Amino acid sequence: EILLRFNLPVEEVKERNELIERIKEANNENKGLLLLVGEELLDPELVEKVESPANNENKLLCICLSYDPSNSKWCAGDGITFHCVQKPVLQRSLVTTLLHLCSDYGEDSQRIENGEEKAAFSHPASVLLVEDTKVNQELMCTILEREGHSVAVADNGLAALQSLAHREFDLVLMDIQMPVMDGLTTTAIIRALEEGKLVEMPENLNVGGLLDRLSKRLKGKRIPIIAITAHAFQEEVERSMKAGIDIHLTKPLNIKEFRRVVSRFVIKSEEPSATGEKCDSGDLDKKEQPRTLDELRSYLINEYGFTEKETPAFISAAARSINENLDKSQEAAEKGDYKALRVSMHSLKGALGSLGLNDAMESARRLEALAREEKEHAYSQEISEMRENLRFLLKPEQE
Repeated sequence: EILLRFNLPVEEVKERNELIERIKEANNENKGLLLLVGEELLDPELVEKVESPANNENKLLCICLSYDPSNSKWCAGDGITFHCVQKPVLQRSLVTTLLHLCSDYGEDSQRIENGEEKAAFSHPASVLLVEDTKVNQELMCTILEREGHSVAVADNGLAALQSLAHREFDLVLMDIQMPVMDGLTTTAIIRALEEGKLVEMPENLNVGGLLDRLSKRLKGKRIPIIAITAHAFQEEVERSMKAGIDIHLTKPLNIKEFRRVVSRFVIKSEEPSATGEKCDSGDLDKKEQPRTLDELRSYLINEYGFTEKETPAFISAAARSINENLDKSQEAAEKGDYKALRVSMHSLKGALGSLGLNDAMESARRLEALAREEKEHAYSQEISEMRENLRFLLKPEQE
């Protein structure tokens, strides 16, 4: 799929003999050939048979896809250039290798480099989304999957570490405030393990030797981590940088800025460094807030590129989630349960902000702060007012 997006002609070969014949044809016709070969089809004997003859001015370029990078040691021969890419294949690794191998071959190299600037080239990347708010999970998955990326979701930092222990990802999108384990703690653990440092975790969290498995998979690597959070203050950015975050994006997302940032690490294969850069979502106060369902549909289409078909299901799911959190908030307020109130208000804040409902988002932010300090307040009354102001969104879900 990636090669097709470069507009390179692709031919699939499954049998070893068929591969040999295809290479011989290229040699006889004095043509160059780029091979992506699984290790099960490639061995030293085959290399000897397929070496490009001296009279072929177009070298054969071969990328061996292998679980063992040491296979590249025997991949050498006159007239054929080998490189080994480790399985499971990450787009970032494959793109870097393609550009490296094709650097001396102007047309195809230029074709690949030009492809980097096209949106289609951003597919597919494997993304780990670490986010505890269901509305934001739905939103981010819709955006990322529309771009062709595959997305795995973890709703807290511990779940993210468990995902990273089982598979590799091209990119991590990390919320900061989450239950169980927050985003900065999670990022600091990832960075320490990448550097081969010892990490201590509570025994109840280090289930099944989680740290050992993580260490084996992460050591020597540096996965890009982008913070996506409502925190936009400079001190928060500095804390993110110290933990090892690469870039700090603020909610609600500016979709163009988000795509640019993802492209920076996924499309262009840039080696990340902890810059702590902050990318703002823009001046939200200048944007007209949705007051009706039609305006909300238009907001999703204009801000996030939703299609007419995508909006109804997303709005319905968002309404259910917001309704549930308002119910939880009301119940917590009546019981005087400040912790539960803070958690539900945090979820509401993120969901409402992503929908452009900034007045309600600010109310949720204020109530979250009051609940964190366990201050007495007319919580129930204000929650009822929030529900009434969101009636245009919630009423269809209640009926």
